Amino acid sequence: VIYTEANISYDRTFGHHNVNGMVLYNMRNRMIATAGSAIASIPYRNQAIAARFGYGYKERYLAEVNGSYTGSENFAPGHRFGFFPAASVGWVISNEPFFKNMTRTVDLLKLRASYGVTGGAVSELGNYDYLSAITLSTYYFNGGQEQIAYLSKMTDYSRTWEKLQNLNIGVDFALFGNRLTGSFDWYQKKNNNMLVSLTYPDVLGTNPAATNDAKLRVKGWEAVIGWSDRAGKVDYWVSASLSDARSMVVDYAGTDTWTAGLVKVREGYPLNSLFVY
Repeated sequence: VIYTEANISYDRTFGHHNVNGMVLYNMRNRMIATAGSAIASIPYRNQAIAARFGYGYKERYLAEVNGSYTGSENFAPGHRFGFFPAASVGWVISNEPFFKNMTRTVDLLKLRASYGVTGGAVSELGNYDYLSAITLSTYYFNGGQEQIAYLSKMTDYSRTWEKLQNLNIGVDFALFGNRLTGSFDWYQKKNNNMLVSLTYPDVLGTNPAATNDAKLRVKGWEAVIGWSDRAGKVDYWVSASLSDARSMVVDYAGTDTWTAGLVKVREGYPLNSLFVY
């Protein structure tokens, strides 16, 4: 694996204003020396350029925007690149003047919210997975062996990045000299072009390609709390977390074919649901 990265960053404070930013470029070139096929042995590359800009005022009001333009050779030309923007805001209530009477107990109280789009499902596709594969074999016919070629899998030239829309609202806090810390997050995720393998009639004669034909919704929350202190010469800390998340496949292109057991995708049900007859 050859990994190349270059970045430029900026961070400066003007009075009560803080401005920071970064521009980054990276490229990864990977080749598998022990690949079992000609396609798998071809070098695989992906690259991205990303930028971030942040602003803070009096360490109370925070805002940040960022975006990345990312490409992968797992998709066909014309569908390899995707743009993934994000934005976040924060309010550090504990730095407000009206909060001064509480700072003896509350060291940090911060509200935050973010919304962004991330790309997914590239790792589930193989190198140059948009190319159809032809398999050579032999077939006994009329008392002899004949060489045949057949389509071992189909593909879809139009498939592209999954775009996951992520909404997060949270709060961070610290009390008693930063000994008691914690956070709470509520989040929601939407995937309107989830890559799935639809079920077709056996008359198709080969394996269908994964396509961007499903929609997924996920909602959940997570709470984390911790305590850190010093007993004599010994530093110690303890923490605990509790979370819950629920997923739902809201659209599966009208397909409802399933068998008993663990079913990864079925419309109207969570991911990886267990069914019995």
